[in-house]
Amino acid sequence: TSQTLQQRRFHIDYKLDHNLLWRPVAMPGITNSAGFVGPEWPEHKPAGTIRVIALGDSCTVAGETPYPAQLAGRLGAAPGGKRWEIWNAGVGSWSSYQGLKLLETELLRYRPDIVTLYFGWNDHWSAWAAPDKDLSALLDRQWRTLRLIERSRLMQGLLYLADWRRSGPKFSAQTPPRVALQDYAFNLRAMVRLVRSAGGEAVLLTAPTILTPRHPVTLRLCNETHNFFDPAVIGKVHESYNEQVRLIARETGAPLVDLASEFVRM
Repeated sequence: TSQTLQQRRFHIDYKLDHNLLWRPVAMPGITNSAGFVGPEWPEHKPAGTIRVIALGDSCTVAGETPYPAQLAGRLGAAPGGKRWEIWNAGVGSWSSYQGLKLLETELLRYRPDIVTLYFGWNDHWSAWAAPDKDLSALLDRQWRTLRLIERSRLMQGLLYLADWRRSGPKFSAQTPPRVALQDYAFNLRAMVRLVRSAGGEAVLLTAPTILTPRHPVTLRLCNETHNFFDPAVIGKVHESYNEQVRLIARETGAPLVDLASEFVRM
């Protein structure tokens, strides 16, 4: 996927991952060896260092100047002489399911003091073949089948005919989202709990939007890329996911950065 990082164009490739579904491929000069934007992540945390990990999707990793980079600049210039480490753990097209998996398996060993949680957009897009929580097993079966097909010319021919006759995926109001609303809430609660169990604090962010039913991007998402099924309700569904973020902040006492509300006021 093409992205912009601090006014620099670059292309990121992904590879399949049984736990995370997919993860970015390392790009020397752009990402570290784990595929995340920026320098290597040392496991050792120097005394007096405040370590912040920004966990999210393309809203975290991409943009003219991604917000973790802006945060690093502001905190680095703040009075008090504290040492801050700001790491960008955003991955394009990721959902809260993938964020939870990354936190469970990889991030906590770095002992973050703060983890920002900024998801929502990809969670309510239409699932491709199955909801994210069921996709890992499905991908594994499909790749085993493809490996068999690669060894059979007859099977390759049959696959070609099947692709030729297929008109593409059919999305509708009955297509489940990648992450259902109740699963989104479960994932956020679990992430808050995990960060606190490791001695840190989670900060919840809502996802702002300017999309209206007739916005060109909305129409493209519904009519061309089929990320969503109905332009008339995209705003309502998006707000329902933001409301879950606010609810969990109230329930858990986790700090909330209500970007959606701030954008409305602006």
